[in-house]
This record gives sequence, structure tokens and C-alpha cells, in this order.
Amino acid sequence: TAAALAAPGPRFGGSQPALLAQTRIDWDSRLAALAKPAGDEIVVAAVGDLMISDPVTNRSLPQARALYQVLRDADLAFANCEGTIANRGTLRGGSPQTAPLEIFDDFKTSGFDMLSMANNHGLDLGEAGLVQQIEEARARGFTIAGIGKNLAEATTPGVASVKGQRVGLLAFLCADENFQNVEELRAKASKPGVGLIIGTRVSVPGSPVPLLLPHDEDMQTMIDAVKRARAQVDVLMVSFHQHWNIVLPNTGAPPVRPQGPQARSIVPAQLDRPVNLVAEGRKLICRTAIDAGADLVIGHGPHVLNGIEMYKEKPILYSLGHFYLQLLRDGKALPRTEISPALARGNEINWLLEEHRWSAVARVFFRRGAVTRLQILPAYMDVQKDGYPYFATDADGLAIGNALRELSRPFNTRIRTEGWISEVRI
Repeated sequence: TAAALAAPGPRFGGSQPALLAQTRIDWDSRLAALAKPAGDEIVVAAVGDLMISDPVTNRSLPQARALYQVLRDADLAFANCEGTIANRGTLRGGSPQTAPLEIFDDFKTSGFDMLSMANNHGLDLGEAGLVQQIEEARARGFTIAGIGKNLAEATTPGVASVKGQRVGLLAFLCADENFQNVEELRAKASKPGVGLIIGTRVSVPGSPVPLLLPHDEDMQTMIDAVKRARAQVDVLMVSFHQHWNIVLPNTGAPPVRPQGPQARSIVPAQLDRPVNLVAEGRKLICRTAIDAGADLVIGHGPHVLNGIEMYKEKPILYSLGHFYLQLLRDGKALPRTEISPALARGNEINWLLEEHRWSAVARVFFRRGAVTRLQILPAYMDVQKDGYPYFATDADGLAIGNALRELSRPFNTRIRTEGWISEVRI
């Protein structure tokens, strides 16, 4: 660990042992030393995607207990619930991700209380499952957004009150019009579904490839929702689940997800892969939300870290990676993912990028709607083993911090790493 901390420059490529030196870390002392909010500040902890079918079983690890303690200690903890959590409805084809109702209780135990549900798995058990998910989440006290029995409900903010302040959450799925019959997910005036922003590939002067750009009417729906919500809350968060594919230069074709070697060895990190980059359409969507009145934009969907942008002094977290990715156990696809044998095999050989093991917890401090501090705490998971997160070793944490700094460089974002924590210059 000491050697890794002393090593100059970013460390990319080559995997580190997942539990390196964890027994030598005093996590209680590290948590006690974390910055505390002032009396007039609130703290939101945010992570990426929750794809999980069974209750988490690794909380006995000190580094896992510490991670959940950070979520519980926050005034609010946010994540994207990527799956239908219900026990009624009809299973859709493709690659549905479902979970039993007790997963909501597990989320609550973990510390989550604000959930985005606008993603491509929102209707995996049809409209009946979607409606049950809404009812069961609210019955357990979750603040949810992005899903509804109609368009009005799907674009109405979930609101939580904390320390006398009202914190609102809106959520949308953003995807190519050709992505997995995505239009079927759209909430309408009398149809259950999710808030949706569809993109079409457009030839733009000066661009070597067509750009995936959002439809005007969907953007207007989002802008109107943000403006309405802005008038109701003190702090407004907007979540975007972004399956916004990047085309490869000179081809115009969507990238093919890298295939891992048959030996299931980790593929060393490369931060210039399309999945690591932020497409122009994504920037447009996220920045427009800030222009309309959002205080914080949280992106997810790529399942790897993307950069951080401070836009008009408001943070855009383009992707914090996934948080739970429970698709495999000991290298084999879990049966509860309800996928075909071919897709199961695809899962087993696909989730091998080193970046798939990197995640992060953002601690965002607010004072009267203004961001006063933004910390990034590095997390790690072995996707092939079980997909459960825990705070990273110092060696992996250093790699994650360096990667995030590189990924944020195009946005001129200044990120400083001190000890195990990275902090964004506000």
C-alpha cells in the first residue's frame, strides 16, 4: 500500500488483489475523520446502478460495513434501482432483471432512501409489476422518481424533507430510438411507464460521424418537469440513466462491447474506450437540466466511471459506475436474471474490464441549494465473484482516483486526492 501511494502518475492496467491490505485499514477512524456538514448544510450520498436479486451477504467485512455507514450517515442516499422489484406481472423477453420484494428492505437496511426507477428494466414485469413496484417502494418510505402510472406521475418529482429543506428528485431514461424497443417503456397520458428521452442519429457539420441527439419534444418535457419541480423544492436533483451509445470514428457503427478472454482474466483498464467517454448528446441533456434549474445531475448506465463536470457551478456526475452488479456468482450467470443461455454466456465473458470493478460514492454537501463540497470515495467489487461493493484498498482507491481525474480532464474539472478521498474543486 505504501509503495502504491508513493508511485507517481496514474496507474492503469493490471489488476490489484481485491483485498490488498484491507486488514491494516482502521475504517472506524477513517469514517470519524470524514468532513462533517455544518449546521445549515445537508449531505447527499449518491451511487450508481443497483442490479441485485438477493439480499447483500457481505456486510461483515469492515470495508463493506464502512461503506454502508457512509450511506446511513448521509441525510439522503441515492441510487438507480435498475430492475423491477415485484412479485406479480408477466416477464418480458430479452434480458429482464427482476427481484423479490425483500430487496426493498435490503435497500433500506443499506441506507438508501431516494431511488431513480427510470431505466430500461422498469417494465420487466409489465405494467402490473411497475405499479406494484411503485406501491411497495412508497409503502416502505422511499422517495422515488422517473416512473409512474401515467406521464404526469413519471415526471413529478419525488420530494424528501430533511433539516427543514425540501430535496426533489426527477429521473429519466435516455436511449437511442433503436435500443431494445425502448419506446414501449414510455409513460403516456393514460399508460404506465418511465420518463423517456429518445435520441436519433444526426449528421452534424464538423463531426466525422453522426451524433446521437435528443428529440426536441422529449427535451421540452424534461425542461418543463425541471422548471415545475424547481418551484417546489430547495434542492433539485435530476437523474439520467443513459444508454447513449457512442459511435466509433470513421465507421458510424455502434461500438461492440469488448469480449473478455475465455480464461476470465481481468482486462487492464483503458480509459479511451467508448464506454468511458461522454457523448455530445449526453452533455446536451445534462447541461440543459442544469440550465432549467437542477442543482445536481447524477448519470448512470455505462456501468463504468465517467468524468465529472462543474457546469455553472453545479456538478454533473456523468457516471459513478454500478454499485451492485449481481449478475454472476463465481463466474456463472445467476438464474434469477431470467435470461437465455446465450445471454447468460455473454454475461460470463463480458464483465471483465478492470473498470467494471471500479465504483464510487459521491458525498455532495448543499447549503441553501448551493453545492459547497463534493467528495468521491472509491469503491471496488469483484463482478465475477458476486458483484457486491466495498470500500477500495488504498492501491485500488489510488487507481480509481487517478482514473476519475483523467476522465474529468476534458471538462477542466480539478480533482485533488488526499489520502483515500478525492475532492472536486468547487
